[in-house]
Amino acid sequence: MAFVSTYCFAACETASCSVGSFSVTTVWCSQFKSGYLATNSRFTLADPEAVKAYAQSFNILLCTSYGPTTNWDMLLSLVATLGTFVLVGLPEKPVSFAAFSVVPREITFAGGIIGSPSQIEEMLSFTVEKGVRSIVEVMDMSEASTALQKVHNSQARFRIVLKN
Repeated sequence: MAFVSTYCFAACETASCSVGSFSVTTVWCSQFKSGYLATNSRFTLADPEAVKAYAQSFNILLCTSYGPTTNWDMLLSLVATLGTFVLVGLPEKPVSFAAFSVVPREITFAGGIIGSPSQIEEMLSFTVEKGVRSIVEVMDMSEASTALQKVHNSQARFRIVLKN
């Protein structure tokens, strides 16, 4: 079984790892850099040969973000027959795709949102109460150019925070 999470930004990376019986692949829509997270396989939607190789490979495609020129038919071509396309990043503009991209393969659509403002406030209060912290690498402001180079070379893990 395969699972793909898609981020559709202008410049990007992909990551892949194994979770139980699932193969998890994160796909970025254009160029990517190696070394991001636990990457051991990746592809970009800017590579037509890779898209062809991964056609109908994923049981679940979780679309968490998108770009203004997202090719929805191309994304849907990655979903396996009887697979599910989950949209959690809500586009500002209508999503457009050919019905023939989904109907013959019986693709299911699902979606969700983070929650209402009060639910988000409750979630943030919970994180404070339980001491949940983000994983960050803190660097001095004087090391800003080094930090940017680490990001550029995909050597940053999680987030880099600059401090004065």
